Amino acid sequence: MDDKVVINEQIVGIAGNKNFLPYYTNVPWSKDESYFVFFSSALDGHDLSLWRFFPAISRTEKITYLQLWQGVDSLQQEEEMLGGVFLPRKQLMLIPRGNTLIRVDLTEENCRTVFAGDGDVKVGGPICASADERYVCAGVYPRLSALTRPPASSEVVVLDTEPSDSQASWTIAHRSRINFWADHFQFFSNGEDILFAHEGTAETVSDRLNVLNWPTGKHRCIYQQQHNASGQLIEYVGHERMAGNKVVAVRYPTSLIDFGLLVVDPATESGRLVVRDDCWHCSANAAGDLLVMDTMWWGRSSRRQEFVTDILLYNCRNGKKTFLKTVPCNAKRQIHHSHPQLNAAGDRVLVITRDGIAPDSAAGFILLLELELQHSPAQSVSGSLPFRDP
Repeated sequence: MDDKVVINEQIVGIAGNKNFLPYYTNVPWSKDESYFVFFSSALDGHDLSLWRFFPAISRTEKITYLQLWQGVDSLQQEEEMLGGVFLPRKQLMLIPRGNTLIRVDLTEENCRTVFAGDGDVKVGGPICASADERYVCAGVYPRLSALTRPPASSEVVVLDTEPSDSQASWTIAHRSRINFWADHFQFFSNGEDILFAHEGTAETVSDRLNVLNWPTGKHRCIYQQQHNASGQLIEYVGHERMAGNKVVAVRYPTSLIDFGLLVVDPATESGRLVVRDDCWHCSANAAGDLLVMDTMWWGRSSRRQEFVTDILLYNCRNGKKTFLKTVPCNAKRQIHHSHPQLNAAGDRVLVITRDGIAPDSAAGFILLLELELQHSPAQSVSGSLPFRDP
């Protein structure tokens, strides 16, 4: 089996700035993984720019100054940057701006609108792209909606990125309405199915994990969360991520049953708890056999120290969990959530961390953990993951 250990760490970002990645449901790496993109701005939001970092030579380069977002409220800036997605083959960054979706060309350093919502709405999601970058999915929401006022419904839009006129807005390939707050969009490898979340307070949502087949417009819940005999919801699920042809998600420590990482099979609409721990966020490598997670300190968690999180790696092949790093974080602001994410091969982890553990500190940076793969006899993991009783 494969074991991994941290063999190198690099701190990435502009000193004294807010440095953060697009939301962790999207991959920030270039096609050949020679660099990844990130955002950086002064603490008040000024000089917001897109940067890239080359790990092999430890070099940071500014790609472009994000003029369209200058002067925007700092928290709105953060929300829209987190909603962005990098298309490495096309060398584009797609970022929401109010009721529009903006295409930022990284080679020509220009911007143009590729989609505009109707009326007083905002675009978000975060945005996601199919593996071949042909299609892009976005959510459209009432502008007044917020975490304290979730929208009663959401519009899901799939855009075709290859119109005949390169200057035209992208063609709408699909448009449908979901009767709840839908977000966290992620394409499956077939380009037709899209994972999405029923967003909201975890203790009130019993159908968090959903799949939309956009060519047919049909969507379904792929995991029925547990209730007790009285009908009370006792399983609180969130922070889902694609894991090969499966989905990995967190059963939060606020749940009234055992908590940890779930792996869900959309084909059978079933899932199993594969590891018990104080899990908060999670992600996977491309094959879905390596999972990374961070930890929380509230609910029934065994960890109680505030503003720090442990980064852990789990090997689905052999059931081994490995501690990687403890980092500062803050639960109250998305750009300070650690949001660990593995690259496709599973030998690099990106983590958002803070400049110290003071809860009012806005500064932060990105930590790159490089992991060593220790080879042993190969083993096939085709078909389904080997679910294990925890």
